[in-house]
Parts: sequence; structure tokens; C-alpha cells
Amino acid sequence: MLARHLSVFDGQEGNLKQSCKLAGAAARPGCKLFALRSVTDIKIHNVGFKRGGWFTFLFIDVARVHLHDFEVQAARDGIDLVGARDVLAERIYVHNGGDDAFALKSDWSVERRRRRVRFEV
Repeated sequence: MLARHLSVFDGQEGNLKQSCKLAGAAARPGCKLFALRSVTDIKIHNVGFKRGGWFTFLFIDVARVHLHDFEVQAARDGIDLVGARDVLAERIYVHNGGDDAFALKSDWSVERRRRRVRFEV
């Protein structure tokens, strides 16, 4: 199903598999296929992601994000947006996983309160 994309990132191959093993991911879940913190102007499109560890996408304190036309085959969480602002998400398909497919969250991981948020899904 991911074949229509130009590239597919597979979390069970290469660096993610090794880094999760070294981090003891079974005991300390936290390995991520794709994570960004405090980044602005992000655009992700026309790509596929599969078997992404505990999180396939974890975005913390990001702004001006455009996610479109891609597919995720999650191992657990698909896309988690924490303290994100100005997000446009369109034509995203999340399959499998045992927890969040697409989650909008707010916590103190950014060490400050967010007052204004705009999301379009």
C-alpha cells in the first residue's frame, strides 16, 4: 500500500532499529522514527513511513507545519503533535498502531503555556 510514494522510511531497517535496541526501548519506550522539537516551517509530503518504533512522528513545540499526501503504518503511535501551532494536515492515512493515530496534545514538555493554536485537518 505504501508503494505509490517516492520513498518509504522503514523503522525496522538501519539506524532506528539499532538506536532503539541500544536505548532499551522495550523497558524505556521512546524510540522514534521521526522527531522534531522547536522547529518552524515544516512540510512533509509524498512519502511513506512504516514500523516507526514507539512514535512514528513526534513533533514538540513546532510551528507552521504542513503535512499532506503521505501514509503511515504505525507500530504504536502514528502522529503526535505536542504544543504545535499553525498546523495543516490533509490526506494523511494512518494504519495499524495500538494507540494514537493522530493526536493533538499539550503538556509541559515545552516548559511554557501555549495560548493560540490553529489546526486544520
